[in-house]
This record gives sequence, C-alpha cells and structure tokens, in this order.
Amino acid sequence: MFTILLAMNPATIPTIIQKIKPIIRSLRDAAHTAQPQNRVNARELHPSANETELVIKMQTWPNVPPLPNPWMTRRARRWRMWLVTGQARRFQADFRASTGGPGRDRIRLREYGWALRAEWRRRIEQGPAGNALRRADHPNYLGDRAVVRGLVDGWFALQIARAGGAVPHNAIMDETVRLTHIFAGDDPAYPPIGGWNSQTLLGEELRRTFALPDGPFETTLSEAFGVVGLRVLDVLRGAEGGSIEPNAAVGQLQKLASHLADTLLGHANG
Repeated sequence: MFTILLAMNPATIPTIIQKIKPIIRSLRDAAHTAQPQNRVNARELHPSANETELVIKMQTWPNVPPLPNPWMTRRARRWRMWLVTGQARRFQADFRASTGGPGRDRIRLREYGWALRAEWRRRIEQGPAGNALRRADHPNYLGDRAVVRGLVDGWFALQIARAGGAVPHNAIMDETVRLTHIFAGDDPAYPPIGGWNSQTLLGEELRRTFALPDGPFETTLSEAFGVVGLRVLDVLRGAEGGSIEPNAAVGQLQKLASHLADTLLGHANG
C-alpha cells in the first residue's frame, strides 16, 4: 500500500486515506471479533496428516505443562500441533492473540508458547538444509529484500494513514511491536538471517545508524522504528506546512523507507 501511495500525486493522499478508512476499520473489527475454536484434533488441524505419526512427532516437542484451565490446555495443544505440522504463521497469530490480555494466569501459557517458539527456531537453525533451505523455500525469509521492504512499506503506510486520521495511534504501536518481534527473530513465520538478527550484529548496526544507547535488543529495534517514525512525521508536517514541496516529500519518504530496509538487511552504508 505504501508503494501505491508514493506513486500517486501527493496532493491526493489525504483523499485516498479517507477512502480507505472503512477498509481499515472493517479489518480491525474482524480481527477483534475473531473467536477461538473450542475443539482441537488432528483431522481438524491437518486433515491430510497421519495421526499416529503426528502423535510420535509431538512427543519430541516440549510437553504441555499443567495450566490454570481447560481452555489454556486446549490452546497449548493446538499450538504444538500447528508447529509440528509446519503451520508457524497460524501459531504466531494465535499466540499473540491469546497471550496479550491482562492476568497472571496467562503467564504460564505465554511461557509455554515461548518454549515452543524456541524449539521451532532450534529445529530450523539445525535442520539439514539450514539457511539455504530457508532462503530457497520460505516465503518470509528475512534475508529476502522483497520481504523486508514489504514489512517496512506497510509500516510507512500506517504512518501516513495515521497522519491523515485514518487509523488510531494504537495501530502504529501494535505494528511496531509486531515488527520488533519479527526482526528480533522471535516470530516463527519469519525465519531470521542466521546470526544477523541478534543484539551483537543487527542491534549494534541500529545503535550506530540511529545513534541509540545500549539496551536490550528488542528495545533497540523499537527505538529505531521510533526514530524513523519521527522523521516521517517531520516530512509530512513539512509538506503540510509548505516548507517541503510535495514531490520532495515523497522522495524523502522513499529514501527513509529504503534506508530502514537496507539497515535491517545489513546492506546500509551508514
């Protein structure tokens, strides 16, 4: 969406933003009203799988611990089944939705999800094909420029939409948190670049590029997005106030997006 916005006459952007309001609202409402399923079994989750083989495979993954209620136990079993059958994206979406609410009773469920995610990452990293398999076959490999640019462009589109009043501030915050987890290597749906997506490599590059203080890796990622977000707002305000020509503003936004993507990939020159 960001690429489409930049390809248009900048003067039309506020009108476009107003037109996409109902679409954004309907997507957000659909996400909020989605309800978890109450039953789980092998045929429901992976109809083509041999149930006996699945049971054997699941025994090599972290066992479901005692949890406060049956709903959490069903959810934990579903997560394990999804990862065993290669449905990492489905696991990640449900993990985020199921553990984001308040309450100490969710802590153990969240910890089990983290253990499953760590096991998934270990198996991907130590698999027979390793990074080559991820690069060749995984559609969301973080070493693929198209994947990274797609994530960055989507985040920029939210920034522009927010400036036009099309989405609430929380939408940007939620997306920044999601991207932080992705580039920290914590989202199984987005395999990282070997050791690059780490505190010592990408974290150090972000601190150098954006003049950030030392801190935890995810904090560094979040602060880097914050710095770029402020620069985006400065450009948009300049264009609105007349201090930046519309075409120049679009060019600056394009450069900001490219530079952020290059930095996340390790291709930036500074």
